[in-house]
Amino acid sequence: MDDPAELYHVPGADVTRGPTLSDDQPPSLRDTIQPATFRGEHHSERVVAVKQDVEALTHLGNVYQRLGRTHDACSIFSHLVRKLPDDTRLLLKYVQVLMDEGDFKQADAVLTPLIAREPHVHNCHALLAMAKVQEGLGNKQEARSGNLSLQSLLRKASKWTRDDQKTAATIHYELANVYKDLRQFQEALQNFNASVNADPTFTSAHLNLGAVYHLLVRIAVGDKPAHYV
Repeated sequence: MDDPAELYHVPGADVTRGPTLSDDQPPSLRDTIQPATFRGEHHSERVVAVKQDVEALTHLGNVYQRLGRTHDACSIFSHLVRKLPDDTRLLLKYVQVLMDEGDFKQADAVLTPLIAREPHVHNCHALLAMAKVQEGLGNKQEARSGNLSLQSLLRKASKWTRDDQKTAATIHYELANVYKDLRQFQEALQNFNASVNADPTFTSAHLNLGAVYHLLVRIAVGDKPAHYV
């Protein structure tokens, strides 16, 4: 299973990523992964050739992204968002592959109207992505402001949903992810705990809570995970 601490910050993290190929992997492993990976790509392309619907194109775009073919993935999702300009899920996926491609300027152009259109808690992934885009553009102050705005928005929303435990759990979960992105691990723990208390069946919150405890233990013994510290 993928470490949830490696998935928490990725818009659309529910999409399972394929194995990454590297030159230092044993030949036997590369020989097993590579043909299967490219057979999957081939069959995905065949599906699109027969039926160019949104589901098939989205799947092919995800396959291209996993293979590191970010330019091709960008082309797919660019086409999809032109067809469905109000689909938040597709817009966020397009932003993700644009960031993978290093095209932060275009990612900014996609996100800005999305955030203006949907300034509420369900758009927190877009706000977090915007902070990352601004950081990628070198706008450190805007990135910091974006993170602070997201925290403020989530705090306000948590007061609106005290009686809606599942929604409250989701809000605390997203706020915990923001704190984890800011490397404020104690605040992340507090909010992951609040999330599982509000909804004990929220498995992702439990997994990420365990991941943060694991990170804190590593930090306490002097091991600083490069991704976070």
